[in-house]
Amino acid sequence: MLKKLYRKYLIDKKLFRIFGKLIYYKKEWNLSWIDFIKNKSLLYFIFEIKKETMPLPFYLQVEPTTKCNLKCEFCTRKTMSKDRLNKDIDLNLLEKIFKENKNIKVVKLQGMGEPTISSNFEEILKFLKSKNVYLSTIINGTTLNSEKVRKLLLQYFDHIIISVDSIQKEKYEQIRKGAKFDNVVEGIKKLVKDNKKYKKKISINYVMSHLNYKEIPKTIDFFEKLGIPVGFVEVQNWKTPIDSEFFDEHNFVMQERIIREKIYNYIQQNLKEEYKEKYNFSFLMKSYHLKGKCNWGFYMCFITFDGLITPCCIRMEEKYALGSLKEKSFSDIWNNKNFKKFRKAHLKRIYYPLCEYCPD
Repeated sequence: MLKKLYRKYLIDKKLFRIFGKLIYYKKEWNLSWIDFIKNKSLLYFIFEIKKETMPLPFYLQVEPTTKCNLKCEFCTRKTMSKDRLNKDIDLNLLEKIFKENKNIKVVKLQGMGEPTISSNFEEILKFLKSKNVYLSTIINGTTLNSEKVRKLLLQYFDHIIISVDSIQKEKYEQIRKGAKFDNVVEGIKKLVKDNKKYKKKISINYVMSHLNYKEIPKTIDFFEKLGIPVGFVEVQNWKTPIDSEFFDEHNFVMQERIIREKIYNYIQQNLKEEYKEKYNFSFLMKSYHLKGKCNWGFYMCFITFDGLITPCCIRMEEKYALGSLKEKSFSDIWNNKNFKKFRKAHLKRIYYPLCEYCPD
């Protein structure tokens, strides 16, 4: 037995990677050692155990609302059915989720809408705070000039992420239709100032593509001067081959993929030396097709405002749902035939439409 464990975890240095994950996530999510001992989903995550049947997930991304105050160029809200637009999550649904899943330790509020304009935003936050979970959100930054919104964010969230895909006023407002760049920056500055009291984690989310990669060095400099780090993700295909819009999105994404090395070299040549160690863009030099590697659907899932469970945050729409909390319990859905089929496709590299072109 010891020899088997030695071969599995020590020879290939897996043990060191696992220990590193354990230390990192304990600190990142404010977890205790007891959490890792008692929570089977967390243990599976740390030891990288994946099976067709999994313990209930410890990480949820929950959609608080489908209301939004912008009409972003790339947003998939435009393909949502009208009867699901401009709706808020019901607190009773949140209570059901936590009643049926005792493993929940991390919750991110994000979906097809802007979380801060949910009509029951404060009520949701108070409930989640009572559950002692690590709480994060991603927002568009347009409501940050409101003192009430800033206070709620800083009181309740551990990590606040603001989406900004350009620091050029004209381009930003072209992408984020309805937003005013100067107002968003002013709101971010106020949030940073207020955060001196709370000391919460604040960061910028920047979706990079072939259209905006030349802004990256200046973007880092811009926000570092405000005291905020920037997180970069490559543009992804939010559609699947079963969707009519798939090829348009796929072609757009591929325009970035074919110049990844060019993007990497540009950033390295133009990034200030003081930021090169902090900002590592080596992911641009590697293939990262996610099928077979993804943690979504194994330890993590997405839940819509009306209780549909989908495997991940990229496949948020109704047609991608693998079950409904209005019809079944969390445990019945999590290990139903749909989820097992999804996991089997990852474990055995079987064709599965939802994941086949992710993230490309």
